[in-house]
Amino acid sequence: MWHLVESGMVSPPQPSPGSIEPTDVIIPVYDDPVGLAFTLAGLAHDDEGLNITVVDDGSPTSVELPDWAAGRVALIRSSTNGGPATARTVGITATENEIVVFVDAGVRITPKTVRALAAWCTKTDGIVAAGPRIVVPPPTGPLDRYEASHSVLDVGRGLRSPEIVGPGRPVGYLPTAALAVRRQALEAIDGFDPRFRYGEDVDLVWRLDRIGSVVVDPALSVTHPARATIIEFMVQRFRYGTSAGLLAAKHGRTMAPFRVDRAVAVALVGSIVLPLVPATAVAVGTVVLETGRRAAQFRTWCDGTPGSAARGAIENLRSTAQVTVAFTGVAGRAWWPITLIAVAQARSPRLRARARGIALGWLIRNAAHRDLGAIAIAVLDDLSYGIGVWYGSLRARTARALVPTMWR
Repeated sequence: MWHLVESGMVSPPQPSPGSIEPTDVIIPVYDDPVGLAFTLAGLAHDDEGLNITVVDDGSPTSVELPDWAAGRVALIRSSTNGGPATARTVGITATENEIVVFVDAGVRITPKTVRALAAWCTKTDGIVAAGPRIVVPPPTGPLDRYEASHSVLDVGRGLRSPEIVGPGRPVGYLPTAALAVRRQALEAIDGFDPRFRYGEDVDLVWRLDRIGSVVVDPALSVTHPARATIIEFMVQRFRYGTSAGLLAAKHGRTMAPFRVDRAVAVALVGSIVLPLVPATAVAVGTVVLETGRRAAQFRTWCDGTPGSAARGAIENLRSTAQVTVAFTGVAGRAWWPITLIAVAQARSPRLRARARGIALGWLIRNAAHRDLGAIAIAVLDDLSYGIGVWYGSLRARTARALVPTMWR
């Protein structure tokens, strides 16, 4: 049964009811007293005694706990700002329960949700970590509306049932803004990597995936406010992008911007560098040949069952379309400096025209948003993240976060 869950063919079974082991809630905070008060307020009406620990990560002005928290919430003050990964490690060291739930300041979470996340780790075999959807409160402006549908924290958006998370899966990671983890699993992977200021959650989940299963439960949700200004939003996206270099240096091809079949890669390159007629012939021919190959492959896998060839053909067309969309997205996100140079400086009129076509495809992709404000934010999102990827890659001295992975 579990191999079907791991393969993504069936959803993980919901945790069975029953008592939950004592749980530690660890809240790192840096210079955000309002966000901390908001998060603690959501946990205030807890009748079963969650063990809550706040780690003040060297805030310029030390944070203070509300009056009700006296004797109920532990406060640890760090003399220096070590970053979220280090602050959570301090919290892990100071606590001892088997289930640890990380919650960021500013997140609204209830004791009921904390215990539901903990249940995944205690009641379902094979699960070492679990997270909810992290949604934006009711939007009040263009930035809120964009974040409501494109937040990088809401990785469970669109899911109808729990799903296994990990590299190469539809949901590739979970943010530690709200995440339950088995302490035994944390110890097995040596916890958080202190080198990461950003992207520490991606690194943690990818390493947890090697020793067990990580699950996202879309039936559970917490709220996290969007950035207050567009400048804060761009800085956030840039910082997220900077983690790509270190992640690529540590995890290799897992951090590639997208995966592409070698035959499809040939078709993509041919469509860019060849004249129109040969380029069209190469692209169409490759798709036709690959569709036939995949149809035959599915027929073999399914012992010639009716419809197996058709399913294989449809699967190939779908994956080809996804790669094409991914290529257009990466051209305007991680690769946008190259795309811009090609549009402006390519000596060949043909290459310049193709580069403009790719840039147009990226703009059309972003134009799917319904209002001009969201389109502008989407463009700034891509540009900010892309600059971060290049900066992080240069610092880590690796290009792996910029080069697609070839397979077959």
